[in-house]
Amino acid sequence: MAEENGMVNPEQQDAEQGQTQSKGRMQEAMELGGTAMGVLAVGFALVFLGLTVIYISLGILYLFSCRVQPMIPIWLIVYGTVCLILIVAGISDKKNKTELAYLKTGLKVILLLFAFCWFIAGNVWVFGTLAKNPDFENLRHENSCHKGLFYFALICGVIFPYASIALAVIIMVSVWVCKRIDTNS
Repeated sequence: MAEENGMVNPEQQDAEQGQTQSKGRMQEAMELGGTAMGVLAVGFALVFLGLTVIYISLGILYLFSCRVQPMIPIWLIVYGTVCLILIVAGISDKKNKTELAYLKTGLKVILLLFAFCWFIAGNVWVFGTLAKNPDFENLRHENSCHKGLFYFALICGVIFPYASIALAVIIMVSVWVCKRIDTNS
């Protein structure tokens, strides 16, 4: 009855105000999350760019220092080079729809497929070497490999990409859940 007389129910007004504040906080959180995602993406790009240069450098520096699996330094050189090309191609990408742009996109897809297959091959070489229990002390031994080269290939070349993919999936799922919550409220 109070509403009919032009008076607003204080409890209803408090509920509506709380709902408005909640939506405002959710919007602020989403904007902050978007900013954090951008910063995180730039951070990952810089780390990955640095890693590609280190892949190439260590591969060249220790090219003949892994007798147990000579493909590990070559894998680092090729993988680093391909990833560096992909990063540069992604940065310089322009959103035009010319025939040249379609050709460039096709080449990037082929390069991505090669990078994926080369990554899998590197996994086989690195984990195969790990299973052979390489000798890190005597580099003249047939079963030897430079310790720094091998552990860099294992940790930064194999484990870090898997961890990055897992983190990216967690972030994407979190953003998707937050958007679903925002649209449902």
